[in-house]
Amino acid sequence: MTVGERIRQRRKELGLSQTELAKRGGYTSKSDISKMETAGDEIGMNRVERIAEVLGVTPAYLLGWEMPKPSPAAMDIAKAFEAADKETQEMVKRLLSYKTMLEKIMKDTEVDHGKD
Repeated sequence: MTVGERIRQRRKELGLSQTELAKRGGYTSKSDISKMETAGDEIGMNRVERIAEVLGVTPAYLLGWEMPKPSPAAMDIAKAFEAADKETQEMVKRLLSYKTMLEKIMKDTEVDHGKD
């Protein structure tokens, strides 16, 4: 995943539009954010530091050097999973496996139809 893809992913996780992120980061328009998101890894360090602060992550995360910290909700889900009996854990694993399979099928279908 590129720096730009991490910026886009984090912006979407926070429910921010490109326009809102541009405003919060002190940029003049959403095109500045769009350029960063499509620039891959060709983003200057000063921009990485500036946008990381607005997104609530470290520059190291945007650069792919560290994993994000799990959210409190993710931690609650992990604790509930660990506390569940083996049968429930296996059911959850199967459901996640099905979800992954369906996502792959949908992605492959989009590529096959030229929607990539």
